[in-house]
Amino acid sequence: MVSEKLYEAILLSLDEREEWRMENGGKGGWIFEDVEAYVEQINAPESFEEKASFTADVSFLSAVRLEAQPEEVMFRADGFVFETQWDPEQGIGEWKISSIY
Repeated sequence: MVSEKLYEAILLSLDEREEWRMENGGKGGWIFEDVEAYVEQINAPESFEEKASFTADVSFLSAVRLEAQPEEVMFRADGFVFETQWDPEQGIGEWKISSIY
């Protein structure tokens, strides 16, 4: 679902999160109370007669609480670029996350 470069970044962040979790016990989860998605931009091929790629930039705005500090509400803005392939015979392919901003 993600590119190899992005997968490496995810693994690195998981290592950092694991260290935090070891210090704070099992209260490392996030409680998402409200999430809204906004499509910022879609890049479609100029012609649908040939194979091409689609990308979509999507921002997610959310209110979250840490399980370790449930009384504190934080607001997040996370952006993802999704990508898929277009094939004139098979249509649109599976969407994958290609980057996070």
